[in-house]
Amino acid sequence: MSIDITISIDDNINDPLTMGQTHIVSEIFRIASEVLTNGGKVIVQRVYTNAQPDTLCEFKSESELSGWKERLNEVQIKLGREQII
Repeated sequence: MSIDITISIDDNINDPLTMGQTHIVSEIFRIASEVLTNGGKVIVQRVYTNAQPDTLCEFKSESELSGWKERLNEVQIKLGREQII
């Protein structure tokens, strides 16, 4: 049986990166990678207070997840911030 992980784009990714808490995002990516290795999938959502969440994307492979991390790191570099490990 595989387990999926759902990541809130705002609470789990955007907010920590904005606050310079890159280590939190790096840990989320580490856990997401483990989920993929074990046959699960990574679901990225935007969560709202008074509405159902929107699913922004789903990753089913390590290469897809790595591509997203690379795109986030491109932004981190442009902003002069620490990269996600």
